Amino acid sequence: MSPLEIWLVILMLILLNAFFSTAEFSVATSRKSKLEQLALAGNKNAQRVIDLGQTPTKFIAVIQVSVNIIAIVSGIFGDKSFSPAFQRFFEWVGLNPPLSETLSLAASVLFITSLFILFSELIPKKMAFSHPERVACAIITPLLFTLKVFGPLVWLLSFFADLILRGLKVSTQRDENISFEEVSAIITQGAKSGLLERNEHHLIENVFSLTDRTVLSAMTVKSEIIFIDVNDGQQDINDKILSHPHSRFLVADSELDNLLGYIDSVTLLKNIIARQDATLSREKLKEQGLKSVLTIPDSLTLLDVLDRFRETRQDIAAIVNEFGMVVGLITLNDVLGTLMGSVSHPMNENELIVKRADNSWLIDGRAPVEDMKRLFAWDELPNQNYETVSGFLMYLMKCIPKKAQSIEFRGIRFEVVDVDGYRIDEVMATISTDKDKGVDAATRPPDAQV
Repeated sequence: MSPLEIWLVILMLILLNAFFSTAEFSVATSRKSKLEQLALAGNKNAQRVIDLGQTPTKFIAVIQVSVNIIAIVSGIFGDKSFSPAFQRFFEWVGLNPPLSETLSLAASVLFITSLFILFSELIPKKMAFSHPERVACAIITPLLFTLKVFGPLVWLLSFFADLILRGLKVSTQRDENISFEEVSAIITQGAKSGLLERNEHHLIENVFSLTDRTVLSAMTVKSEIIFIDVNDGQQDINDKILSHPHSRFLVADSELDNLLGYIDSVTLLKNIIARQDATLSREKLKEQGLKSVLTIPDSLTLLDVLDRFRETRQDIAAIVNEFGMVVGLITLNDVLGTLMGSVSHPMNENELIVKRADNSWLIDGRAPVEDMKRLFAWDELPNQNYETVSGFLMYLMKCIPKKAQSIEFRGIRFEVVDVDGYRIDEVMATISTDKDKGVDAATRPPDAQV
């Protein structure tokens, strides 16, 4: 054969091998969700790729049969075509014939292998890597034709392969289910690449956190609830309305555990204007505008609360514990505030975590522990049976902490700034200069100094 004919055969073999390499890579890495979108848009080849992916054994078999046939042909052809030329070269440089023959065989194999690796493996696969779905749709027709040509042989090989795999109890079905970790990784990658804005990223993260955070992390605690007592006089009610301009007030008999319902501030003001009296009577509560309040257990997640609000068409709920005692109050705005996070009020003076200039953070004890985990990039915390930063530090310190008491955890030094009764009101978090001294509550001895 002439040199031109040799190179034409080599080129044809390289192109064939490149086609099958591209087909294998593009079909295997195509995302089913994106193919389904293309199919809905009217791309018939996308559906054909999806159908082919449902029978991976046949697809892999036709690729392997084709690639191996090409490899055998190229090996035979390359040895006969290039070995004599390499042998003449080695003899020309002065090597003896036996050594020249051995080296020429190795050189021809290396030369052919390099050509095939470069032009029929690396380059085609890199080209298909950026848009596997588009490439798969483009080559599906000739690929299916090849599948028909090698149909009988492929069926026989697939039969034995499936038989062996069933004996080994290995499933041949591809798992297309997407895990939460995969979705989270895609979102994080989208934020890093600039596809998602910072606020959009935080919003999506907060949506996912609704299933992990309980109502305790977003509620107004019992000690901070301003309620109307049925025994309150007119002046007491007036003072509460003026001092706490809420749209609604819970109504209870002496204490919150004797909860009766809630009343709108507008109703109270109308009563004051109409009859100069807003006091409540136990016998006429409904006539005076009292409404029943939704009660929910403290074990519900924020997503559960949203479902309850939607089902009952209410947007306020009292939270009770397993002993039937009221422990807090939550509204739809509380849940939405948790969802929006710093998106809606980035400069809110009531922000629970405030960054300081000296590489430290002033943290409100009521701040959700999930926000702290996100701040310090912590995945898990030990024995997380707490919802707030205050509960987290009490767990670490194994006591009700006092003002100026401190502890280190994973390189962060927490110092109690203020205490409100038995609850941590504010804490200062500072990155420790010596992270080796960080204390993990899971390993801290009971008598450790805090």
